[in-house]
Amino acid sequence: MKKIKVKKLIDLINEVEKEPQPKFIWKGIPENSAGLIVGHPKAGKTTLAENLAISLSIGRKSFFGSVLDGIPKKVLFVGLEEPYKLRARRNKLQLSSLNEKEIEHFSNNFDTTGKDFIEFINDENDWKVLRDYIKASEAKIVFIDSLTSMFEGKIEDSNTGRKFTQLFSKYLKPLNKTYILIHHTTKSNEKPMEPSNVAGSRVILQYFEYIYGMSEVPSEEGGYYFCDIQNKHVEKDSTSAMMYRCNSARWMEYLGKENKYILYNDKVKRNVDGRYDDTNENLIYDFALKQYNQGNTYTSTSTMIAELVNGDNKVMSHDTFHKAKNKLIKKGRLEKKARGEFKIVLKPEIENGERK
Repeated sequence: MKKIKVKKLIDLINEVEKEPQPKFIWKGIPENSAGLIVGHPKAGKTTLAENLAISLSIGRKSFFGSVLDGIPKKVLFVGLEEPYKLRARRNKLQLSSLNEKEIEHFSNNFDTTGKDFIEFINDENDWKVLRDYIKASEAKIVFIDSLTSMFEGKIEDSNTGRKFTQLFSKYLKPLNKTYILIHHTTKSNEKPMEPSNVAGSRVILQYFEYIYGMSEVPSEEGGYYFCDIQNKHVEKDSTSAMMYRCNSARWMEYLGKENKYILYNDKVKRNVDGRYDDTNENLIYDFALKQYNQGNTYTSTSTMIAELVNGDNKVMSHDTFHKAKNKLIKKGRLEKKARGEFKIVLKPEIENGERK
């Protein structure tokens, strides 16, 4: 009989210390992990996932208020839920905001599934089809829409959940990819999103390494927010809600932070004017973000005025510009570095599992 060798904890610690520190691709998502983006219907979870996938494929330096490393990456977007024509038309709109170089990176790095690809993962043969397709794409980051289409049976059933995790671990985990799956929430939206809002059994919650949530604010003021639900790699930001809107090009725009518990309290005003969709603030922020993505760490007042106030497409007055700029500074979205020079504020970069 072969002798069983029991592992010493100190040996395991020493082995892990010799391994490279995990690299984070965006927010609290490390390479070679698996997690979820969940949301209520029409919250834009698929659109945000597509935006992130495009941003990674073209090597942007930031997305949705958080930093990216700026290195183009091969991605695969597996569409199991939505008709391919709807996806393609929306993706075409999203590409309209890219420049020539970004289109080139996108063309080389963004793979997807065709109109004849399977719609449901029902048995092990389907899992093999999915596995082989992922291997053939050679993508480093894989988006899958959606988790529900990978289930056979009731998602709330723990035995069904256990079977899913076993098959995911058997066929997909060994490929050493980063998996971002889109999933839905329970119908309830009476309180801020927490793990209990994620549809499915506890087996699902325990299996995935991170979960981010998206939801409409059920109040008179309305709006949409993105938040941390759980993360095994970094400390969870338990109160912050990242407000957003979807623009005409089908890109999610980060509008600023709020306390997610205040969002559900109609008695508390979130902004002086009661609106998140502040056009002038967003125009200034978007211009500063564009400068940053082009390699300019700082942007000057004169540059912004030349484009937004005095340009051919004048969009605001001097007075409106300065008021909106000062609001951005007050909200922490712009930082004054020197006289007439400003730096766009992104979420702190995550390194070695900790926020700087």
